[in-house]
Amino acid sequence: FFPINISLVEGQCLGGKLPDTVNVAIQIDGTQVHERYATK
Repeated sequence: FFPINISLVEGQCLGGKLPDTVNVAIQIDGTQVHERYATK
């Protein structure tokens, strides 16, 4: 079970329906997650 992949898929699906402001927040959150994995 991969909660990260599910959250990314949900973010993409919701991104198409949610306002741009929420979409940007999802992208920023995704960037932070990638940075953490890259650091470790």
